[in-house]
Amino acid sequence: MRAVMVIPFGSEAMLTRKVAGVPLLLRVLATAVRAGVKDLILVWPADADPAIWDQCVTSRALRGLQTRTIRGLPFEPRDSGDWAAIGSLLNDEFLWLPWNFVTAARFLKAVKTSADLPLSWKKPVRLVKDLIDRSPRAGIGTDSGVNGISIHSSNIQIADLNALNAALAVIKWKKLMGFYQDLDFEHHCTYTIGGNMLRNEDAPGPELTISAGHETGKSPRARIRRVHPRRGGGRKALRVD
Repeated sequence: MRAVMVIPFGSEAMLTRKVAGVPLLLRVLATAVRAGVKDLILVWPADADPAIWDQCVTSRALRGLQTRTIRGLPFEPRDSGDWAAIGSLLNDEFLWLPWNFVTAARFLKAVKTSADLPLSWKKPVRLVKDLIDRSPRAGIGTDSGVNGISIHSSNIQIADLNALNAALAVIKWKKLMGFYQDLDFEHHCTYTIGGNMLRNEDAPGPELTISAGHETGKSPRARIRRVHPRRGGGRKALRVD
């Protein structure tokens, strides 16, 4: 499958902005490759450093991707004249791939061929060349239905990750208050999306924990347990009832 991607003017800083640890441009293209994109037509703006693309295309995640780069061409997808300028490079059917739309490979694979041009070009859409040639400049108000998110700001905020961060903070507070058991006494942990791993980063030291004592009906301050490191890596516990 061939894809068309247009990098707009003024977007250089966003191209290398990391989303979940991966530069935005690389993340979007790697997802497309996993979805079956083998050939890419890339319109690269004159004000963006070509070294960004040169570094991106050498990534192992893009291995096997054939690219045709057009540099310095102002391109507006709503303008049929701009499509005519690259018409000789288009396949009979191709994928419009927005440069800043983060999604999953399975969603890209499921994109169906559209019978109309989109009114908004912010989401991926599968198009036929004949539709581009005969359609008016303005598109039709249809939504490709692809799940994902458009990254518009260098200060990236992802709602689901923010919610996870808040939940972990509440869980840690409940550990400190004795509602939940705490074995590692960590104060910092990291979550890796790619491997779905949650890992404690800081080594445990002397900690003071308060057990709420709800099972026995005692007050939340009924039992205090101080843990000290012991030589040889063990722990020594002092319990006060």
